[in-house]
Amino acid sequence: MRPLTAEHIIKKSKPHPTAIVREGDARIYREEIGDYILSIVGGGTGLYGDFINTFEVALIDSTTGDFVTGAYSRRGDDVLGWATIDEINELYYNVPRK
Repeated sequence: MRPLTAEHIIKKSKPHPTAIVREGDARIYREEIGDYILSIVGGGTGLYGDFINTFEVALIDSTTGDFVTGAYSRRGDDVLGWATIDEINELYYNVPRK
């Protein structure tokens, strides 16, 4: 398994679909990992990351819909705001895989 890079996240991202995000170039990257969804967003007003160097990251249990980011991250938050690529990879490698 290779670490995620900012370039990969940006290249594989799509425009963020949420109407709440009104300004900027809001983007979203999603990846299914076992029973989890890794959601990485940023670049728009109201999002906690510029989607270049920092990102807003959540890990969601796809069976319950619960945010479980804190269980697999050193920070312990439901959502990681202004996360660096190193923090994303720490979470990425800690996610249980089937």
